[in-house]
Amino acid sequence: MHKMKKSKAIIIVLLFLKTITISAQEINVTGTIKDSLASLALQGAEVTIKGMETAPFSKIILTDKEGLFKLALPNPGLYTIGVTFIGYKTHTQDSVLFDEAHLSAPTILMLPGHTNLQAVTVTTKKLFIVMGTNIITLNVAQSPIASGSNAYDVIKRAPGVIEQNDNLSFRGKSTRILINGRASNLTGEDLKMMLTSMQASNIEKIEILPTPSAKYDAQGGAVINIILAKNKLYGTNYVLTTGIGTGKYVSENTGLDVNYRNKNMNLYGGYSFEHNQQYYQTNSIRYLTAIQLKANEYDVRKRNNNGYKLGLDYDINGKKSIGFLLNGYVNYRDRKVDNTSILHYDKNVFDSTSMVHTTGKSIIKNPSLNIYYKATLDTTGKELTLNADYMHYGKQWNDDFTNNYYDAKGQQYTTPDYLKDNSPAKIKVYSFTADYVQPTKKGSLEIGVKTSYTITDNDVFWQSNNGTGWLTDQGKTNHFIYKENVNAVYGNYTRTIKKWNIVTGLRVEQTNTISNSITASQLNKNSYVDFFPNISVGYTKNDNNVFGLSYRKSINRFGFDVVNPFIIYENRYAYSQGNPNIKPEIYHTAEVSYTYKQAYSITLDYMHGIKTLGEIYLAGANNTTISSYANYNTSNIFYVSFSANKSLTKNWDISLNPMYGYMSLKNGVQNVSSGTNKKRWVSQVSCNNTFSFNKDWVAELSVMYIGPFQYGSYTTKTMFSSDFGISKTILKNKGNLKLSVSDIFNSLSYNKQLNYAGILTDLKNKPESRFINVTFKYKFGNKNIKEKNQRESKMNDLKNRI
Repeated sequence: MHKMKKSKAIIIVLLFLKTITISAQEINVTGTIKDSLASLALQGAEVTIKGMETAPFSKIILTDKEGLFKLALPNPGLYTIGVTFIGYKTHTQDSVLFDEAHLSAPTILMLPGHTNLQAVTVTTKKLFIVMGTNIITLNVAQSPIASGSNAYDVIKRAPGVIEQNDNLSFRGKSTRILINGRASNLTGEDLKMMLTSMQASNIEKIEILPTPSAKYDAQGGAVINIILAKNKLYGTNYVLTTGIGTGKYVSENTGLDVNYRNKNMNLYGGYSFEHNQQYYQTNSIRYLTAIQLKANEYDVRKRNNNGYKLGLDYDINGKKSIGFLLNGYVNYRDRKVDNTSILHYDKNVFDSTSMVHTTGKSIIKNPSLNIYYKATLDTTGKELTLNADYMHYGKQWNDDFTNNYYDAKGQQYTTPDYLKDNSPAKIKVYSFTADYVQPTKKGSLEIGVKTSYTITDNDVFWQSNNGTGWLTDQGKTNHFIYKENVNAVYGNYTRTIKKWNIVTGLRVEQTNTISNSITASQLNKNSYVDFFPNISVGYTKNDNNVFGLSYRKSINRFGFDVVNPFIIYENRYAYSQGNPNIKPEIYHTAEVSYTYKQAYSITLDYMHGIKTLGEIYLAGANNTTISSYANYNTSNIFYVSFSANKSLTKNWDISLNPMYGYMSLKNGVQNVSSGTNKKRWVSQVSCNNTFSFNKDWVAELSVMYIGPFQYGSYTTKTMFSSDFGISKTILKNKGNLKLSVSDIFNSLSYNKQLNYAGILTDLKNKPESRFINVTFKYKFGNKNIKEKNQRESKMNDLKNRI
């Protein structure tokens, strides 16, 4: 009996000691839930926290008016956080570490979109195109079609995006390209080259912001942010991607990403290589006074693209983190071009032919470095982020031209002449930003400053040889240096009043520019200050009815090629030239939207432009035409956009996005929209269909149509394309195999008509667009998942300038 009592006493003592131990291990943790676009604290968000390492633990709590949740956890360790909130996509974050050094979870940013009020462990199908409130998301990783494509072609599939003269516009607005929130710093042909060399298989998604807030640079209209695929796993992990494709020529690509992560550090890097060859065919007929000039050009470009990255994120104490990211690419491009120009006089009578054969080589190196520091100052959500950026762009460009001349009988009537073009370019960009977030009792205040400095040096050197030796061609040679300094300060204030969400902001930018044409001894200086207000009002009547209204003022500082007065030689009869006296455009943009059941939406866009950029064409000597740029007075663009995202059956999801718009451009003397063709309306329809066959198979069919429209002096004819892709998960979910066919009917071409100041030109540009690609991706390494925070830096104002 005595022994029994003694045993019971021991058991009671042990239980008591265990209780004390458990209590000692218990920790109090916090976290903050915010809106991803405006950093607005979300009150009443449902947070579910589940244990991953110990006995089952699950608790559901709601956030307070500051978006803050607090609770006690039984033990330190890894936990899963799931968040649901009406009007937002369900968010799940695995492997969140809580211990004595990590008492606060990283701020969770909720994306607007479809609501899923089921358990947080439920996974839902992602549509390729998702239309949200002031955001359009392309889920590239979910698209079999994108497997063998590139970033440029994927962006063109977005509803509202149109390519015009190697530039991407969205609903008539200029666009600014970001990569992981960082400026790409390129524009025109250089931007296109960079995006076409970026494999879509390395992209997670692409986000389009039609009316970005004052946090973003005032430069440009819509923001297009390319978010690269990131690894979410603890330990050391690898992603191997390889593919092969064919059109007229065979292409191949391969890449390896390596990621090492522990509770405090994330070290990652990667390398990719792509070889491709593609042709471009251009036919044009130019009508001058009593002269008709026909030109046929066939351009074959061979590219070897090398991409690399190396980054580190280090968590100092759970509230402070530092890191860097070095990335860039080295591209080699060879091209061979044959251009035949036939001159006719008087009613199509054949006169003479000029045949130009071009061989060219270019090497482009574009490293960039970002260093950042981020600190959560307290539990209320005060945050400070510092970013320092440096970018270097170096281009070696060499072309050799051989001109042969033939008479009407096909006989060579003069000796050939030769041209050489050596056009190196160097660009350096320095940028520093500081952003601070201060929650208030009734809202959230965000302020920031930025300064950037850019210097670009183009030294274009031409030589000619008509049989007597190489001489400097003074008419084409030009050394041009352009310097730009932009200093900015901004503030955003966000407040929610019952069902109303209001975001007001103001950005002030001071710009200093110096353009120096050393060859022509022309020096132009400019300095100005401008104010860029924005306001966004949202009204959520209920989960099925959401209304939005926004206004934004922006500026468009033109690419350096636009302000550089050097002459670009295209062929014997065509040249282009920049204008150093060009002034920046000012845009006023307004948008009204309505979303029903988070599946159907209608948006009205209006944009009024002042000092709008327009192309001008001048008749030069010897039947040449020189294209350049000028400031027109105004432009007006209006769009009506619809969107429907619907599951037609259990296995069939459809995203239908029709648009209809009006575009006009006027200068002070002449309405350049008046010509032989007065079409001013534009229609566009994109339809994306996703088919799922059990958990392993996914197929996709996409169709795009753009009707004829006119903008300025150009009339663009109908464009149509269709793409198909299918993918299968293999090797126990570690591998994925994708097959895609782009432009199935080989119908995509760019047909335009130019009518300006008596110069009439019909132009047909047919790039190679039909490809068959097979891509294989294999993931191997540790399987413990931990979400990586997305980091952004701020070289936004220069991203599509160079």
